[in-house]
Amino acid sequence: QRVFNDAAPNLRIIFYDAQGRVLQDTAGELPAGSDESARRDVRAAMRGSYGARWERGVGGGAVVLYSTIPVVKDGRITGLVGVVKSTAE
Repeated sequence: QRVFNDAAPNLRIIFYDAQGRVLQDTAGELPAGSDESARRDVRAAMRGSYGARWERGVGGGAVVLYSTIPVVKDGRITGLVGVVKSTAE
């Protein structure tokens, strides 16, 4: 995690299993095992599509953008990868 944050300090990546549970969050905000399957972007990726959503950042100023895609191996979704970026950066 430290190496990733040093290389891309303003980019957050979340790795999920195929059921939408967090495996790793490079920002450390979501603990491993957290069920994020109800999130719109995660749900779409679990169905095999690109998923996106946005939220207001803390304080209501910036918007936080979430983009999530499925990881497919041998025609089967084996996990999901999400990228998170704030418009403040």
